Amino acid sequence: MNWNQIRALFPAAEHYTYLNTAAAPPLSILAAREGKRYYDEMAEHGDIPWESWLCQAEQIREKLATLVNAQARGVAFTYSTSHGMNLIAGMLRHCGDVLCPADEFPSCTLPWLQQRYRVDFVSSRERG
Repeated sequence: MNWNQIRALFPAAEHYTYLNTAAAPPLSILAAREGKRYYDEMAEHGDIPWESWLCQAEQIREKLATLVNAQARGVAFTYSTSHGMNLIAGMLRHCGDVLCPADEFPSCTLPWLQQRYRVDFVSSRERG
C-alpha cells in the first residue's frame, strides 16, 4: 500500500491536516467522481438505474468486507457515525452497559441515553 498515492486522492490533504472526519470527511477524487456520476444519472433518468446502483453497492460491500476481514452481511452503510449509533442503540435493546469517552460528540452518546442504557463516561488521558 502506497500512502502517498492514497493521500494524493484527497485534494484537501494538500491544504489541511484534517482529523475530525465523523460525519463529513473530505471526499476522495474517486468518491467525488462516483457521486457526480450518480447525480448525473439521476438528473438524466430519474431512478430508472436504481437496480444498477444497488448492485454496485453490494459489490462495494463485498470489497469492504474483504478489506476489513469480515463477512459482507456484517457490513452496513449509514449516512454518518451518528446515524449508525442511533441504529445500533435501537437494535441492541439493552445488551449491556455502554462505555464512552467523556468528550465524545453528543450525537454519538445521546442514542444510548435516550434508550436508557447505563452509560459510563471515561475521561481521556494524555499519552506521554
